[in-house]
Amino acid sequence: MKRYKYRKVTPELLAEMKELYATGNYTQTGIAKMFGLPQSSGNYWLNPKSREKAKARGREYARNNPKKCEYNEARRDYQRERYQNDEEFRKRMIKHVTRYNNSIIEKKREYGRQYYHRNKFVKLMNELGIKRYI
Repeated sequence: MKRYKYRKVTPELLAEMKELYATGNYTQTGIAKMFGLPQSSGNYWLNPKSREKAKARGREYARNNPKKCEYNEARRDYQRERYQNDEEFRKRMIKHVTRYNNSIIEKKREYGRQYYHRNKFVKLMNELGIKRYI
């Protein structure tokens, strides 16, 4: 299996996104939401000018912070090597990532509940003809 630098946007997904955007029926933000990506990712992948600006920002940051970038690269290499060779480290890493992902999912669920109840409240107030509410 080939490793992609950007795991959320695979070449197949990118082709589908570009195809939808080419129809003219969808906005970049709408396509990003459809695929569960942030708005900035949709903009990055569907707008070449935006992608060039982001790459230029990255190059500028690397130029201004060379030690930090070298450190991060060395740290990633070390972690990748240790993950591949150390079974105990791999188990701890998987446990950590799973716990982190579960907390993120729970936060999204809670936000969804709040959003749902807020919309329900607004709809009820509109039906009752009350213009002003919290």
